[in-house]
Amino acid sequence: MSGVVRLAGLGPRPLVLADPLTADNLSARHLAALDAAGHSSNEIEHTTRVYLECDQDVREVARRLAVHPNTVRYRVSRFQELTDLNLRRTEDLVTSWWLLNRRRA
Repeated sequence: MSGVVRLAGLGPRPLVLADPLTADNLSARHLAALDAAGHSSNEIEHTTRVYLECDQDVREVARRLAVHPNTVRYRVSRFQELTDLNLRRTEDLVTSWWLLNRRRA
């Protein structure tokens, strides 16, 4: 988002920065293995963030990132393996979205 935005238009985004202690604990629990994955961790994280932004539409993510849809599937699968977060579970999906947006903030 850019420009002037009303708080109501941000949805849950302000919550990303609301509780640093909880966020630090969740990050340590779920993102440590991702961080330890080496240089591919950036690609995995970025792809997963775009995947969530695109409402899990693999074809749209592949188009935006100029990669094959199977590459998107592999990276998202790898994210789930490394973080122990299953994006088919609502709680894990929300946690993933929250953690990835916190990192970007």
